[in-house]
Amino acid sequence: MPEKSRKKPLSKYASLATIPFQIGSAVYIASYFGKILDLKYGFVSPPWMTLIFVLFAIGLSFYSIIKQLQRINKND
Repeated sequence: MPEKSRKKPLSKYASLATIPFQIGSAVYIASYFGKILDLKYGFVSPPWMTLIFVLFAIGLSFYSIIKQLQRINKND
């Protein structure tokens, strides 16, 4: 039984440690595709597609983080 109690906190910390990478990768991918669409459709002065995609990625990241935290708290 003590082994299970050791593994559980480590898995909690491991899942919490992935949050910055999750946000960073989502924003990077969204900005990359946003820039491609901005260049394709000519939105140069205000890069609308990049802004929209990055804000959408941030929103999805926070939604995913909230769901992860709810799952972690539920398992306690």
